Amino acid sequence: MKKIIGCVLICLFTLLTACGSREKNAEVKAADIAGKKYAYVGPNGAANSFFSLSLYEDGTCIYSQPLYSSVLPVTTWKVEDNKVVVGDPESSKANYFEIKDGALIYIAEDSAGFPFYDLKGGDVLKPSVTLDKKPFSYDRQPEETTPISDPKIPYDTDKTGALGSYFFIPIENRIYRYGIFSRWDDHLTKTELIYEFIEQGIGENYEHKIYRIAEYPDDTRLYCISTTKDGSFREESLIYYVPTTRSDKNELEKAIENGFVVMKNGSVTQGKDRWQEFYKKVSAGEQASVRIAHYYTLDKERASEEYYESVKEDYPMLFLKELNYDGEQYLLYPMHSTELGYTPEEQPGYDTPASSWKYLMHFTGKPSSPTALFTDYDKYVLVNDDTVTWKKLEWGIVSSQLGDYIPFEEVYCEYTYK
Repeated sequence: MKKIIGCVLICLFTLLTACGSREKNAEVKAADIAGKKYAYVGPNGAANSFFSLSLYEDGTCIYSQPLYSSVLPVTTWKVEDNKVVVGDPESSKANYFEIKDGALIYIAEDSAGFPFYDLKGGDVLKPSVTLDKKPFSYDRQPEETTPISDPKIPYDTDKTGALGSYFFIPIENRIYRYGIFSRWDDHLTKTELIYEFIEQGIGENYEHKIYRIAEYPDDTRLYCISTTKDGSFREESLIYYVPTTRSDKNELEKAIENGFVVMKNGSVTQGKDRWQEFYKKVSAGEQASVRIAHYYTLDKERASEEYYESVKEDYPMLFLKELNYDGEQYLLYPMHSTELGYTPEEQPGYDTPASSWKYLMHFTGKPSSPTALFTDYDKYVLVNDDTVTWKKLEWGIVSSQLGDYIPFEEVYCEYTYK
């Protein structure tokens, strides 16, 4: 009898194992993993902690790049033989990942590797966020353009080439800023070479050649081909003219006149009483609203020379918001100024321009770093979890571990400076 029971158990175990194997070996489809960003979770070194892959539904893949690099991080992806193939296998530039329990496992064998990262076999990338259907910079189709005088504004610099996260391209004795790299569209036509330069990377130099595009006679789009000397890296991309975002200096005075609570470089300078009145009402469960202005300047003495030069024309920056409490939730609206006053700013892809939050938390304390420029902080932060602490929120910003980041929005702050 024991032998019979043993045989039955063995057969049952074999059957269940076979079913499990068939389940594991089920064919993986691209739709199963598309539309997600996959973040590095280990285990082979902190150098890869910021690495991620964004697999879009249209077959575009964007992989992360270090802040010091302007190497173009756009390629393609597909599922082949139950593996994710990133890049073009026919050009010996592909990377391969096994798909297991919804995660991507790096296969070092036959993989070309990613610039600036040192992925090892077995490294794991797990889904972190859901993506839009198309990458934002690739969602634009070539529009019909007609020659106009010049829609671009020259950038005030004598620097050219790679600077910060941008390319600065000289065109007809003027310098323009370009960025937002996207995959090259074969339907476009490159024409004359207008500029070429060498970018010094870490352990590798990149040669960039910039061409005009027939379909964009105003040069708001340019063709860029980037290569290494040994031919191990080659990317063709479309680069976009990036206008400056400097705010009108008069807008800050206008906001103050219209009763906005003003934070300058993160700390309140106007409207403390209005904020406290708002907080008193919402703490009592009353409906209330307040308008907030965040104003930022760029200090040349505290920024690196390269960063300052690449973004100096974007400052000062002014962000206007309105915070409403309806008795149940907080709604934060981005605002913009018009001749008739202030109206909510439309957010492409969203039904409403507002972000919604459950709680407004009040945090006070001292900085975690002894080198901080202030001795005390007084913050009000929108969150959806009323058990969080400021230390947890702060840790989530700098941590590379999946799940550590906690969504929040800081709306008011006062620093006591040293």
